[in-house]
Amino acid sequence: MHKLGGKTRTLQRKIKILTERKDDVSDQLCHSGKNPKRVVEGWRNNVENIIKDFETLEQRVQQSSRFYHVFKRPKLAEQLESMTEEVTELVAQSEFPSGLFLEVDEGIDRLLLIPEPTGQAFQQNFHDIWTSLMDANVVSIGIYGMGGVGKTTLARHVHDKLKKSTFSDHVYWVTVSQEFSIYKLQSDIAQLLNPSITLENDEGRRTAKLFQEFQKKEKFVLILDDVWKRIDAEKIGIPSKKDGCKLVITSRSEEVCRNMCCKKIIKVITLSEQEALHLFLKTLDGDELSVEEKEICKKMVKKCGGLPLALITLAGSMRSVIDTHEWRDALEGLKESCLGRADMEDEVLPILLYSYHRLRDTRLQNCFLYCSLYPEDFPISRDELITNFISEELMERRLSLEAELNQGRTILNQLERACLLESDPYGRLKMHDLIREMAIRITKEKPRYMVKAGLHLKELPEEQEWTEDLDKVSLMRNSIAEI
Repeated sequence: MHKLGGKTRTLQRKIKILTERKDDVSDQLCHSGKNPKRVVEGWRNNVENIIKDFETLEQRVQQSSRFYHVFKRPKLAEQLESMTEEVTELVAQSEFPSGLFLEVDEGIDRLLLIPEPTGQAFQQNFHDIWTSLMDANVVSIGIYGMGGVGKTTLARHVHDKLKKSTFSDHVYWVTVSQEFSIYKLQSDIAQLLNPSITLENDEGRRTAKLFQEFQKKEKFVLILDDVWKRIDAEKIGIPSKKDGCKLVITSRSEEVCRNMCCKKIIKVITLSEQEALHLFLKTLDGDELSVEEKEICKKMVKKCGGLPLALITLAGSMRSVIDTHEWRDALEGLKESCLGRADMEDEVLPILLYSYHRLRDTRLQNCFLYCSLYPEDFPISRDELITNFISEELMERRLSLEAELNQGRTILNQLERACLLESDPYGRLKMHDLIREMAIRITKEKPRYMVKAGLHLKELPEEQEWTEDLDKVSLMRNSIAEI
């Protein structure tokens, strides 16, 4: 039994390593929002299966400690050794030297599988992009908007129409890694232009070879999806000044589009309530809903703030719900936190969080989080925010008040260009509901905020909520008569 226990502990340690590696891979996939390679999906399935098998085997080992199971121990020892070898092999396979994601669309010679377009703004944006593509004076187009708003979907529709046009043989789609390298991007593009190309180790020679391949094309459109920082097209080998050359990028940042000198920049905005409800019901396939369930749908849609990714994720998770009580329960859960649902936390939250983490500068992050102290859908004065940033010492000290005000305006502009804040027609700023909820989740750790703004409270929050580590508390827009 002693030997059996030792083999079990060895396997337990290896299972722990494998589980941690599986979680790391899953986190990377969630944060990327990209499609995993088939080999990655196969590996994840194998890991899940062997973890289940281990749990069963572990129970049998525990049962073997009883005297009447003593004759099963040699067979169990063999199974433990065999499973240990399998787990060791799966851990070794987890490196994935060729990457986790389908960086280049494997079906580039066929049309991309995409949902039908939704919304009047989508149609207008599509028209503007197409007009720009047909305009000889516009060589580059930038499409930007917050995570999950539909930039990639819009670009894919453009791609499909181009595939049916005179550009059909020369439309290239590359998904850019969040932490991309010039070599990786050049390799992906080369694979599309000419699979037989062998790239040099020298960056300059790689650039020259790609440039030559592009020059062979009379006209082409290159679509770079999910660009996070400026890419020098000429340095990659893309002849941006060649007649008939068109570059289209999608990004969460207006600043990236401007830094890449896009001649036409288009912002993708969230859906109107009516458009959002249409998308939700269409995804839900909810033709047989009761009157009450349809009303609940409207309230759920409002919680998604017109964000297509959130609408599709939530509607997809509600497809199997046939009981009105379940609908009521789901709505009640959304009232507390839309991102708290398991499906939303897995699919939507990581995409929103990545925009925050990409800020890098702690000044920007702290100023962004400060905006969550205001009530939901509250229009915030820029001047008020900047004054508060100064008084709360969230920015760097400057020699004059004017210099500090300029710094404040710069920070707000950067947050707006990163699509973490929105401007209303009067120049005031607002946070999208899900962006605000994401910010509040961040402030449950560090910095620690207690945000109870706009909740119509008549009394102070419970005593246990007033913890010593709180940095800020917001009780704005409530009806608390006594403190």
